[in-house]
Parts: sequence; structure tokens; C-alpha cells
Amino acid sequence: MSGPGWQQQPQQPLQPQQPQRHQQQPPLPHQQPPQQPYGQQPPPGWGQPPYPPGPPKPKSNAPKVLAIIAIVLIVLGGGGYVGWRLVETNTDAGVESASVQPMKECAVSQSVLDAAKVSVNTGNGIPGPGHFSCSYVTRKGTDGATNNQVTVTVRNLDRAVLAEDEKKAFEQYVDEFQSDYKAKDGPKIGDRSAYLLREHGGRTYLVLAVLKGTTLLKVAYYGHTKGFFGDSPVPADVVEPRLLSIAEDLEPKLPKG
Repeated sequence: MSGPGWQQQPQQPLQPQQPQRHQQQPPLPHQQPPQQPYGQQPPPGWGQPPYPPGPPKPKSNAPKVLAIIAIVLIVLGGGGYVGWRLVETNTDAGVESASVQPMKECAVSQSVLDAAKVSVNTGNGIPGPGHFSCSYVTRKGTDGATNNQVTVTVRNLDRAVLAEDEKKAFEQYVDEFQSDYKAKDGPKIGDRSAYLLREHGGRTYLVLAVLKGTTLLKVAYYGHTKGFFGDSPVPADVVEPRLLSIAEDLEPKLPKG
């Protein structure tokens, strides 16, 4: 009980309290808009900045490599050719000595063969009736890079044909008169003689033909000198005296016919 004058107020029943609602306030002007969820595309006009360009592709070295290989091959090929030509030009021409004996009808004295640079008999032709042939070449180491070959032929001719026209018969029996050889009168040996010359492909072809009675003697030369840039013919004025010395060595042995 309270003191006098104090009236007790009647108690009101308790009312359930309503929960307070918090209203979402609109963003203030200075606030940023909410972030876009991850993975959502940005609005038009807001694309990602472009990536910077990558480094330039290195240039291929294949053309340079191929060019270097080609140059190396050319140099090696040229060096090989030069080496081969040097070996060729510094190697003595000719053959080693042989033991073949020439037929007596066309056998030349060894001293004459040595002076003519054709010291080696390499063989004899197949003899026929009244026909004989011997071949001679340079002995290795006796004439440097020059290769010389001589074929000596002794042949008996028809007396009746010679009696009709000796000059015509002589030119008919010497085949070189019918080809592109250049002819000139030969030295004073036998009854008739002639030189016939042809130079072709760096080679010298020279023939001394001698007629004595009914016997025809032919000394046929073939030769060349090796050089760095190719073969060259042997001068005719060098060969002529050699062929004459061979003919003079054989002429006394020829039958008069």
C-alpha cells in the first residue's frame, strides 16, 4: 500500500511490440553504383582495354643458310678442279718402258727414238702382204707434260699404178691427202715426199710421207701438251725434224722396188 493520496493506476495489458522496419535508403549522389556480379558483361561502351601487340616474329635464316651452303659447294668444286688440273699439268706424260720388240721392217734406232721423244715401242700392227706397222710413244719423264705418239708404216705399192701417174698414185695411197689436212712439199728424201698437217681439239696430227721406188713410208705423229686451262697442240716446226730423223733412219733399209 502507498501512502495517503497515492492512488494506484490500473495496469494496462501489455501490447506486443511491432518490429521496426528499416527502409532502404536510396544512394546518395556521391555514392558508387553497386559492383557487377563476377562474370557479368560490362554495359556497352565499357569493353576491356586491348592487349598490347606481341613482339615481331624473328625472320627465317633459311635463305642465308642455303646461300652459304651454295657458296661453300662452289668453292669446294672450284678448288677440286684447280687441284685436279695442277696434278694433271705436273704429272709427266708418257708410259713406262716396255719389252715389246718392233718388226725389223719398221724398227727405228733407239738413239733416234730417244731424240724424237718416242722411246717406247708399244706394239706392232698386224702384218699383211707387203704391209708393216710399228707404234712408238713417249717414255715417262722424258718430255714433261707433252705426250707424243708415232706410227711408222711401210707398204709396197702396185708398180703398174705408179707407172701410170706417180704423183696421183702417191696422193691416192696417202689417205691424209683426201681429208682436211694441209699439205706441203716434204724434205729431199726418197723419190717424192710431203708433209701433211692438221691441228684439232688441242692436238697435232702431222704426217711425213716418203715414196721410194714402189715402197711407201709413212711416219705419222699425234701429240699434245697438257696445260692448266686445257691441252695445246705441239708446234709443227718442233715435230717436223723429229719425223725426218725417223724417216732418214729407215730410208736406207727400204727396198728400191
